[in-house]
Amino acid sequence: MPKESLFNGTAYLAPAKKVFELEDLFSAYEVVHLDETKLVPHVSKIISGGSRFLVLDAWSTGGVFVFDEKGNFEHLIQSKGSGPDQYASLSDFQYSARHEKLFLMERSKLGFLTFDLNGKFLEKQSIKTDPGLSSHTFVLIDEADKLFFDLGYSGGHRIFRYDLITHESEKFLSLDSLYLKLNLSTNMTMAHSGKLISYISPLEYQILKFNTDGNLQGVIDLDLGDYHLGKDDLKALDDTRALSDLMKTNPAGITPQLLETEDYYWVFYQIGDFQTGFPSMNIIDKEGGSKFQFSELSYNGVPLFHRFAGTMDGNRFIVALNPEHINALSAEQRKRIEKLVPAEKEVANFILLIGKI
Repeated sequence: MPKESLFNGTAYLAPAKKVFELEDLFSAYEVVHLDETKLVPHVSKIISGGSRFLVLDAWSTGGVFVFDEKGNFEHLIQSKGSGPDQYASLSDFQYSARHEKLFLMERSKLGFLTFDLNGKFLEKQSIKTDPGLSSHTFVLIDEADKLFFDLGYSGGHRIFRYDLITHESEKFLSLDSLYLKLNLSTNMTMAHSGKLISYISPLEYQILKFNTDGNLQGVIDLDLGDYHLGKDDLKALDDTRALSDLMKTNPAGITPQLLETEDYYWVFYQIGDFQTGFPSMNIIDKEGGSKFQFSELSYNGVPLFHRFAGTMDGNRFIVALNPEHINALSAEQRKRIEKLVPAEKEVANFILLIGKI
């Protein structure tokens, strides 16, 4: 079961352009080559659904690819269109192991569609709330039959709770603040641990833990040292242009992604802007604070173009390796990573690297 205790204090990340060796990060790992009979153009998110890998491509295909545990392709769940059982585009998805159902979120719309694992449409639901809100991400608390939606608007963010049994929704938490209003990233992420919700918000550098009654359980302040943009820096700002100007002279961290296992958080920061900045990966121990900081993973000295895309039980992270990057490596580099990828093989589909912290 996930831990309910939380490291209470400041995690000093001190991000740097640092290449980290795979075997120094993971105590054990395995490789799953996705079937090349059905190619995944883009990996947005991966959920381990029982004995399957559910891979969301929100941008190119707009669907969920279903692979078995060995990487064999089973089918694509896709229903793009304007009909009652269709969506225009997707932004996020969740999987209920209890009910063996997929919940697909329509991009910037207040609702979701439900499918079974075979791709059969089940129902479409809407979140009834004030006009002017749009939704980007949500989290499922499976054992409580609840979905929690992050709804954004011009003044900040609100969390709405949706009951999967009664189909009723209600306001759960308001996150109105100047710092959220000046958020430059819409890819905010929620994750959960047991009955608790973890929520990470750009610019405030905090992981908030809430139970289902909305009470604050604990806070981790993520201090990026020279790249930390504090609240005092933000108080005088009143628009995103002023914030952008500040970041050009004092690069700060933006937090587009959070993943969570039983004992760890993985936090992704972009230092500076997305054109001239660099990524910072951070593993935080829930009891002991900062554990690993790096900007890039490598294997046997060869950099791996990768994306932390999901988690599995046993403190395992799912890392997606980009086939185009692998194919662009030199023959000597391919030889050095042949334990991951056969040296002579051209790679067509993503490779899943499943590592245990």
